[in-house]
Amino acid sequence: MKKILVLVLALAFLLPGCSAKSNLKKYDTGMGLELYLPAGFDKFDSEDFPYAISNEDNVKLDSAKMVVFVAYEGIDGLKAQNLEYKNIREYGEAVSGDEQIKTTAGLVGDRYIFDYDSEEFYYKVVCLQGNEGYYIVNFCCFNDSKELPSRFDEYAKAIVITPISGQLDYQTFDNGYFTIDMPYCMKEDEKKIEYYTDYVDVAFDHYDSESFERIGYSCPATEKEAIEVVREYCGDTNLELMQEGDMYYYVYQDEEYSDICVLFTLKKASDGYLACEGRYYEDMKDMEMPLVVKWFKSIKVNF
Repeated sequence: MKKILVLVLALAFLLPGCSAKSNLKKYDTGMGLELYLPAGFDKFDSEDFPYAISNEDNVKLDSAKMVVFVAYEGIDGLKAQNLEYKNIREYGEAVSGDEQIKTTAGLVGDRYIFDYDSEEFYYKVVCLQGNEGYYIVNFCCFNDSKELPSRFDEYAKAIVITPISGQLDYQTFDNGYFTIDMPYCMKEDEKKIEYYTDYVDVAFDHYDSESFERIGYSCPATEKEAIEVVREYCGDTNLELMQEGDMYYYVYQDEEYSDICVLFTLKKASDGYLACEGRYYEDMKDMEMPLVVKWFKSIKVNF
């Protein structure tokens, strides 16, 4: 009878809903990721992380105090910075590369986990893949804590990624004339008509009806016709006119820098067109060109 009871108890820990997670409280980060921790954690603002939570105000002993930081990097944002990873192992190895690993580093199921410490703190870092990007969850406590480091393993395994709509690393840039959706990593110039990283940039201009008249054309009625006019005027009719949905564009080599490709399209405005140029290195075109197309398709013209 005792053997049967032991077996039943052992199975209970393996059944869904009866795991150690049931003793923990769910904390929804609002980022498509759920943390499972003991009760008593409160969210606080962090300059470096979009989500941070701590129990420091609810426990007395320093050895029981811990903080959890959550970050996210979208695949598009990484590509815009010339970074690409095949899987979570590659990403985890890149994240952990600058740290002195204290115990071990590697895959644990579908997540990459490593730990390290500083003079004052101990860290357990969990990297996960989901929602078109990568998450970094950093559990932190004081170095002299005896119990928390072992509990971090339980908390790391309990993390759950939940599907979300939209893209976490994107924002809508708005200069009053048009909006465009791009990753947060894109910087903008003072006039808000150029956005860039070290590897890709997009710039904009206004071709009004007078602009077309000055080169001997009446203002075209459609974006496709306008693109054809520009190709003809620039002597680029030999270049392929491509289409993505209702957007027409073509790509040419920069005259001054032969290793730079320029993707050009036009967006219809109330007077003429918004001219859009995306520039990237030719040897990175497979990575950057689809991004520029995606960004330009998101443009909404307001003038």
